[in-house]
Amino acid sequence: MLHAAGLAPDTLAAAGVTASQTTAALQRIRDQLPQLASQFDAAQNAYSAASIEHDRLERLVRSGKGAEQDAAALATARTQLRAAATQRDAATLAFVQAADLGPEVTARLAALSDRRGVDLPSHYRAATRPDADWLAIRHALASTDIHARLGEDVPQPARAVILANDSNPAVATAYASLQSNRAAVEAAWIQAVNQQ
Repeated sequence: MLHAAGLAPDTLAAAGVTASQTTAALQRIRDQLPQLASQFDAAQNAYSAASIEHDRLERLVRSGKGAEQDAAALATARTQLRAAATQRDAATLAFVQAADLGPEVTARLAALSDRRGVDLPSHYRAATRPDADWLAIRHALASTDIHARLGEDVPQPARAVILANDSNPAVATAYASLQSNRAAVEAAWIQAVNQQ
């Protein structure tokens, strides 16, 4: 649940949270955990059910085998899926609010939790950017990885995208915080999570 809420150790460290702040934040979450977990589970289950029904109806309508009422049901299913996504987002945000890390850190955590940055290194998720820029950094990092594995030089366009992102103040700050805080925050996080 903490990972889904954007409160993983790497994310906290990239947001500039210290080890002692991590311990205190997770204790505040622990104090509210039964209510938070119940809300989270209900939201996840609702989203999963809405997603399954939406996908089923969309496949049926796209295949041409659906009846007229299936097309109308798909429109309703889309609305229900959006509502379930909003409920899921509220349930994950409740964890961040329970952590009570202050408005600046909460804003940094929100940026780091942008779903468009899934699977990117934490520090690259620190900057807000339009969809096209998310795609560009994802492609540049993939190109760098592929060329490095092949022992080839990284193409200039990919290097330029990465350099531009590395020089972004939010990314640079997140990277510096991650490098200086990661080990201590991770140790505090593991200790707090494993407390009985």
